Amino acid sequence: MALMRPVLRAHGVSEQQWRILRALSRTEPLDKTSLSARAMLLMPSLLRMLKELERLGFVSSVPAPGNRRMQRILLTSDGARLVRRVSADIEKKNLEIRQIAGAALVDDITRALNLLQARLLMA
Repeated sequence: MALMRPVLRAHGVSEQQWRILRALSRTEPLDKTSLSARAMLLMPSLLRMLKELERLGFVSSVPAPGNRRMQRILLTSDGARLVRRVSADIEKKNLEIRQIAGAALVDDITRALNLLQARLLMA
């Protein structure tokens, strides 16, 4: 993440905010509990981040179908545009990393990390 922080900062987004926006861009809308798990944030942190993201106009909440008391969070059109811009810059940074470190090394490390994650989840 050290190499990605400047990219996020350039867009005015924190790492935690990025995890929320990225999670919502993949599958939305999400209830807060599911979003907390996908963004790997504790609920108090998530709620704090959501207030700020909503104030900025990047997310909004809507009642869940069948349960009007439950709120689901969705990415606004401004949030989706931000995700596209940040993602494009992150992809550029990833290409730089692959050029500097070598694609084979990056691929090997990625495979190893995915294997480690799978084994830890099965334990």
